[in-house]
Amino acid sequence: MEFMNTHSALDVKSDGASTTQNVLRAAYLLFSQQGYHATSVRQISHSADLLVSSLYNYFRGKEAIYEGVLKLCHPWLRVHVDLTAPCAGDIEKWVPDFLQALAAKWVQDPDGLRLHLVEVLEFQGQYIEMLYEGFQGKIAFLILHNKLSNAKVNPLIEQLSESAVALFHLLLLNHCLQQVERVTASKKIMLDLKTVINLWNNEVFYKILHNHPARA
Repeated sequence: MEFMNTHSALDVKSDGASTTQNVLRAAYLLFSQQGYHATSVRQISHSADLLVSSLYNYFRGKEAIYEGVLKLCHPWLRVHVDLTAPCAGDIEKWVPDFLQALAAKWVQDPDGLRLHLVEVLEFQGQYIEMLYEGFQGKIAFLILHNKLSNAKVNPLIEQLSESAVALFHLLLLNHCLQQVERVTASKKIMLDLKTVINLWNNEVFYKILHNHPARA
């Protein structure tokens, strides 16, 4: 089975990729497109061009593969320093730029959005706490890496993490509505990315800069 989604963040093959990463990349697309329970170890091994018996030399089972996929491919853990490269240390300028860049990366990886749905629907959020803690760590690193000028660093990390995750779920909802529109005759009801960002930034600004919940 080939990698089907040309827009996936991980669909570019690397000649030097390890067997482990080949398995995780193959499983990532299968899990996100078919779901966890509908995907077999045989399908994963076939997609990774590996014998099933050989696959068990690298992973103890399908759930271990799933855990590896989450750590490598889940959108919350794919936050890179390059998102904040233009930052000059001004939090008021950095927040909307960061969120817009982050949202754009999430939208460009629909498989990542669907992987989150697999976690919520098939695993009842079993790994959400682990994913969120990892996401907070990424946010903390980016803030400290850019030496942003704000006396309350810890509240900023917490509030920005919460706001970014809420934005993620708004984008996920938008993605789901797009799928509904494809199979129904309903009118177009989803928001485009620019509208989502413009609406959301105002709430994020208020929450972070005023250090209390967003306006009703």
